[in-house]
Parts: sequence; structure tokens; C-alpha cells
Amino acid sequence: MDALSEHNIPWGLVTASLQHDMPAEEKAQLEQWLAESAVNQETYDRLREIWELRLNDFPAYQSADEVAGWEALKQRLAPVSSVSMQQSPGRVVSFRRWAAAAAVLVLLASGIIWYMTAGNREQLYVTAANEQKEISLPDGSTIALKPFTEIHVAGDYNQRARSIQLVKGEAFFNVVHNASKPFTVNMDESSVKDLGTSFTIRRSADTVKVMVTSGKVAFVRNETQETRELSVGMSLGYAITSKNFTELSTPDSITITNNNLLNFDHTSLTEVARQLQKIFNKRIELAGDVIGDRKLKADLRGQPLDRVLQVVCASLNLDYTEKNGIIILKDKENK
Repeated sequence: MDALSEHNIPWGLVTASLQHDMPAEEKAQLEQWLAESAVNQETYDRLREIWELRLNDFPAYQSADEVAGWEALKQRLAPVSSVSMQQSPGRVVSFRRWAAAAAVLVLLASGIIWYMTAGNREQLYVTAANEQKEISLPDGSTIALKPFTEIHVAGDYNQRARSIQLVKGEAFFNVVHNASKPFTVNMDESSVKDLGTSFTIRRSADTVKVMVTSGKVAFVRNETQETRELSVGMSLGYAITSKNFTELSTPDSITITNNNLLNFDHTSLTEVARQLQKIFNKRIELAGDVIGDRKLKADLRGQPLDRVLQVVCASLNLDYTEKNGIIILKDKENK
């Protein structure tokens, strides 16, 4: 749920529970409330998530005025249980503290503070074996993830900057250039900054490899800010252990060439099929010679085969089937 209602939420019990500061009697009351409905349990789980993931770093809570917080809480909430309201003198300070925390928690749960919402959290993308995934970013840039890849997108992406964390694996970045909001891929020991381009990064345990398919990038050693500028067709590695840039081997040059082959500019379907066979090592046949003359204009660099086939079919009014390991492209009217 995107915003939590204040209706019937025992805030005093909830907040004491989140701060691990509640007597057995109050704990029993909370458990009874949770058992009343699945909605109550869902609400509590959401509040715990907000508390654990966000409230510890929330500046308004860190500097909260306990008395003011308690007054605000009393004005906003329905009466809580009489037991949770009865505090001994020895517990006044901690009671006021959780009251201030509860007041802040109400604001968070109500969706009043924008940067506490789920839409502003860091986004995590992971692919498994034999899985590829395409990410569309708010600025129009895209990322194509290869298998065994993990990427984090900053929660404030495209607000003041555009920051991506490549934890492991390989990804193809097709970036919409914006000089006022630099696009940066961070990899702890090194980073890649977009200068108007599309490029591939492959990160393993000992090496970071960058391959540029269009435009140019700045490949930076973060520790010393040593920078290498790479333009289209160029590739470069960074050895993590020895901390130095290294030239890449032939297979990475082949990767660059293959990526460029997926940029079609009024290319006949016959030629498209031939290039797809070469790149993906998959047999592709056309059902009828007449469709071979249709022309495709599309930039499909970095895309997995299934996505490429979807674009080709949508652009040229085709369907495709796969039989015995052979992909067959046919006219939609040729059933």
C-alpha cells in the first residue's frame, strides 16, 4: 500500500515495539491487534519497513523535539490504549522520545514526506543464469543486463545527477546525454562517465572492461582520478589487483563489432537475418522471399535476441516461431 491510513492504528504500541521498549502487557495487546486482520499485519510490516530502512537516517527525527512531537501526535491520532498512555516517572524521557518518533512515523506513513516513498528508494536489478533484462530509466536511457548481473539505480536518479552502481556482471548502456546531469556508472575502484554515447561494461572479480559502441566515455580510476577517454570502437580494461589500465583482448573487440552490427539503417530483412545468425549463433529463416526486401531501421545494440525479434516483427508486420532450434520469420498474413 502506498499510503497508510491512521484509522485504528495503535501508534503507541507500534512505536514502542519498533524501539524494542514495551512491557509484556503492551506486547500482548499489540499481538492481539495484529491477529485481528491481515490488513493490520500488513500495516505493521510496512511501518517496520519504513522504520528500519528510513527513519534511522531521517534528520527530522534525529533533531526531534520530544515534547512538540508528543503534542503533534496527540492532535493527529485517535486515543491509544490506556495502558500505553500510563507512564511512570522513570519512563518519561523514553516515552517522550518514542512519542516524537511516532509523530514522525505518522508523517512518513501518510506519504507527506516525498523522499520516504517507495518510488524514491534505490532500485535493485539482478539477472540469473540464462536471463537478460532491459531497464528503462526516467531520462530515456536504457540498460540491457546480461546474465549474472547486478545493478543498483540511485533513488534520486535524474533529480540532480544520474548515478548507477554496477556490482557485478555485464551491461550495455544506451545513454541520453545531458551535460547538466552527468551519467556515471560506479564500480568502487573505477567509474565510467558518459560523454554522449552507448557502451558496454563487464565487471568480474579482477577486471573491469569497457567497450564503446558510439560516442565517447571517460574511464576513471577513482583512487587517483587518472582518466582515459575512449571513443567509438575503443576498448580498455582496468586490473583491480594491480590497479592499472590494460589493453583488452580480441574477444572484446568482437563484442564491439557485434554490437555495431545491431544498428540497422534501412537494412533489408534478408541482411538483418544474416547478421542475427552471426551475432546470436542461431539459425534464422524467412518464410517466403517477398518479405526479405522489407527494410528495418532500428538501433538494437545491447538487446537480447528475444527483444530484437520483438522489434523486428513489430516494425515489419511479422510473426516468428521457433521449431527444432530454428527461428522462422513470416508475414502476419501468412498463417
